[in-house]
Amino acid sequence: MLSTVVTHKPQEELTLLYEGLIANGREDLESEEAQAMKGGREGYYLTPTHGGTQLSIEADLSPAYFEEMSAMWDKALLKIKELAEAS
Repeated sequence: MLSTVVTHKPQEELTLLYEGLIANGREDLESEEAQAMKGGREGYYLTPTHGGTQLSIEADLSPAYFEEMSAMWDKALLKIKELAEAS
C-alpha cells in the first residue's frame, strides 16, 4: 500500500491515509484496485494500562479489503507481542 502519514505522535498515535498501491516496485495510483483503496484510513493507538500498554487498531476500509487487512493484522499483532515481550 501507498499511504500518507496523517498523524504521528510517538508512543501514542499513528494514522495513515491510503493513496494507492505499490506493485512490482512502482507506485500505482490509477488502477481499479488502487482507486478502491484510495481514501481508506488506518490508525494505531497506544494507551497506557495498569501493568502495560494496549495497542488498538481502527480502520475505515471498503468491506472487500477489511477481511484481507484483518488477516494481516492478526499476524502482525502476534509479531508485535513477541517483540514487546522479548524486550
